[in-house]
Amino acid sequence: MDLSAETVEGIRTWLDALCTHKAGFRRRREQDRAILAMASCLEPEGASARVVALEGPTGVGKSIAYVIAGLVAGRRHGKKLIVSTATVALQKQLANDLERLAQIAPVPIKAAVLKGRSRYVCDRNLAHLAGEDTDQLGLDLGGDSAGGHWPFQPTVAEREVVTALRAARSAKDWDGDLDGWRQKITGKIRPLLTTTSKGCAGPSCPYAARCPLLRARRNVFEADVIVTNHALLLADQRQSGGGALLPPLDEAIVIVDEAHHLPDVAVDAAAAGMVLGGHAKKIRKAIDVGRRAAGMRRKAYSQSIVDRLDSAEGEVVAALDALQSRVAEVLSRTDAVAVSRRYGRTFGRPTQKRMSASDFATLRDDLEHASKEAGWLLAQLEREQEKLSKDPPPGVGSGVLSRMSREVGESGDFMQSVVDTLTLLSTQDDDQAPVARWVNRDGQGNVEVHASPVDASAWLATVLWRRAFGVVAVSATLRAMGDFRHFAERSGLSRVREARFVALPSPFDLEGQAVLRVPAMVSEPSSEDEFLAEVMIELQEGVDPSEATLVLCASRLLMEAVVERMPASWKDRVKVQDQKSTGVLLDEHRADIAAGRGSILVGLASLAEGVDLPGKECSHVVIVKLPFMSPSDPVGETRAEWLESRGRSAFAEILLPDAHRRLVQACGRLIRTETDSGRITVLDRRLLTKTYGKKMLDTLPPYRRDIGVVLAEQSRPSGTTARRSPTTRRAAAGR
Repeated sequence: MDLSAETVEGIRTWLDALCTHKAGFRRRREQDRAILAMASCLEPEGASARVVALEGPTGVGKSIAYVIAGLVAGRRHGKKLIVSTATVALQKQLANDLERLAQIAPVPIKAAVLKGRSRYVCDRNLAHLAGEDTDQLGLDLGGDSAGGHWPFQPTVAEREVVTALRAARSAKDWDGDLDGWRQKITGKIRPLLTTTSKGCAGPSCPYAARCPLLRARRNVFEADVIVTNHALLLADQRQSGGGALLPPLDEAIVIVDEAHHLPDVAVDAAAAGMVLGGHAKKIRKAIDVGRRAAGMRRKAYSQSIVDRLDSAEGEVVAALDALQSRVAEVLSRTDAVAVSRRYGRTFGRPTQKRMSASDFATLRDDLEHASKEAGWLLAQLEREQEKLSKDPPPGVGSGVLSRMSREVGESGDFMQSVVDTLTLLSTQDDDQAPVARWVNRDGQGNVEVHASPVDASAWLATVLWRRAFGVVAVSATLRAMGDFRHFAERSGLSRVREARFVALPSPFDLEGQAVLRVPAMVSEPSSEDEFLAEVMIELQEGVDPSEATLVLCASRLLMEAVVERMPASWKDRVKVQDQKSTGVLLDEHRADIAAGRGSILVGLASLAEGVDLPGKECSHVVIVKLPFMSPSDPVGETRAEWLESRGRSAFAEILLPDAHRRLVQACGRLIRTETDSGRITVLDRRLLTKTYGKKMLDTLPPYRRDIGVVLAEQSRPSGTTARRSPTTRRAAAGR
């Protein structure tokens, strides 16, 4: 469509400023096409859907494109710009990019970063752990004022972390963002340092004026660009219907970066789970906490409310008792080895067991009714929390009030998990995507029951694509096997009739810069020993230990086997994922390459995506095996079985598209700039022998091909010899 003069002028002004002031920036046709596609989508007035999914390979300059198109459209329509990324690390990277852009922007830009509560310290909880209780904040929890109030006996190191955090906050040397704290904070104490939405005391908190989260939120409402992440974006829509953490989406233009992750994040956001055991005590505590909160306001529950509370408590506890018994029955049928049984709990090795709707058939009505009763109890707690926050009782110290609010919130969090879990467990599976149900028992006998929808496409279509004023979804890998169908179906975009799909070519000369080699391997990965032996021959012949090599494996077991068999002469150059943090490994790798030494990075999927190693930092990418990921998790297994039951292929609709996307991402680690060069080696003959493999190969980016020739032994005519590489011949001879 034709762009308005205002939009054209806005884009031109931006590009002129970048060409003049941004070092190294130059116009690229592919980036101009990206800006045009996004701006055209966001241009229309009226109620038509403004949604576009754009695939742009590395080098297109997607970030600058969507910032320009989004800000120009936002100013024209009077809307905020929300940019959502896949991870907190990408949020930080984008925030840094925006800070640099703001220095040369033709119009003022104010950006703000918003993350989830678990990323910010709660000063109230920190003071509580440090023993600095305002108005006896820690009263009746035990402990001593000097040592703080902990739910367990902390180690010296844990106390030292809390002391250091508290000192930094008191001295105003740290802004409270836990991602910016340099020392390690263990997963055991991190939850103690943060709070949940229900546990937050809000304005009644004695530390509200300096709260890191509240400060971040204030910045959000003053910003032109808000940088968030997919999990927080979707949590805001699910928990509050939108508008609690971020601006309402109908008043915003939303950019979904790394959009291929969105469907899985949406499924995770819809999942629920709770611990079974001790639930009766927790429900009684929730009721007592609510009554005490009311008493603090000098309000007493009427007898009718008391009776209703008692009735709801009885019904929810009874339903959870029945659920616990059913789960115990199912677990007793597993092959788990019970080491001992004490006080009604079974101890043994960790166990996970999938459950089906039929396991809950006789309980479904009771669970459904209990979820409604639990919802009523939750509403009571939320009402008390709101009153404590908005209308605090006179004469009550802020510390005591905050403590009460925290207790109400903690009970509310538990009741929310009860409501969500029972609702999903009691859902009747129909022709739509089913609910996955499973139970975990750890070695200490703790039992958790979980449930999750296997598909969130309808929900995403409702709360994101149709709700937002405009949405741009971007990624380097939105297509699978050459088309957008897989992403469109999983993300819900197939439900939005007006959605547009755009695929841009790479701005690089991929054919001239990179060669894709697929040797004529003899063994398939299913023949593990023969395949591994052949892989090691290929690595020893094909890898130059004096250059930068990235070796990507499809599983941890394969990675460990490959590393174990690498030549001893390589050991000082091999860097293996998880032996150190990824950041440290990459820093060491870059340092070795800068110093003229070789380096061999060996890793898994997380090194195959989002890792930027330009120039000499990566000269050779070796993909040991096609990255098929078996749907071994309960959600993936349930979805696969559901597809198969409907006469559809889980391999074609789940495994193959996902493997193709992962393969494209892995190959994409090589060419990051227009001056990069190198080679990609894929050590999996299925690319040459399987019908799907040939289609995968045909739909990979246009690297120059060096393809081996594979002839099946059983089909080779008498007297002929297959054309094989020297490596393959030697491997075959070794067998």
